[in-house]
This record gives sequence, structure tokens and C-alpha cells, in this order.
Amino acid sequence: MTAAIALERGRRAEARGRYPEAIKEYESVIRAFPGSTTAQGRLGIALYHVHDTKAAIELFSKLPDRGLPRDLVAEINGIIDDMRHQRP
Repeated sequence: MTAAIALERGRRAEARGRYPEAIKEYESVIRAFPGSTTAQGRLGIALYHVHDTKAAIELFSKLPDRGLPRDLVAEINGIIDDMRHQRP
């Protein structure tokens, strides 16, 4: 299976709310292509949705400031804003 297929499977699982399945797919992409910032960002999003905010924040903090797709950046920024508002 190629990384592109795994990434697409992860996106489809994520769209259906199957975050544990999405996590497995994104992790397989990252194993094959450790520099895949898209897979890292999507993995962080999926981790957030299974309430592993610590791991999500860690992944988000390692992403580069530039070069990510705009829609991914917008989604990550929305999650970060949500996390800030959830703090007591």
C-alpha cells in the first residue's frame, strides 16, 4: 500500500468519525515518510478528537510555520483556539 492510499484512507476514516482507524493510517504514512507534515497534522487532529490533547499539541508544535495546506492550517488553528477556550 502506498502512503497516498493510506493518507486517503485516513481522511475517509476521519470524515466518518473513525478516529482510531484514521490514527493507524496516518501513523503508517509517517513510518514510510517521516517528513510528511500533512500526515503529521492530520494525525494531530485525529488525536485531538480521541481526547489525546497532549499528543496533539506535541505534534502541532513540531509542524513548520510554512508550507502546510491552508485548509489544514485553518483546521489546526481552530483546534488550538478550542483548546485555549477549554482551559479553566
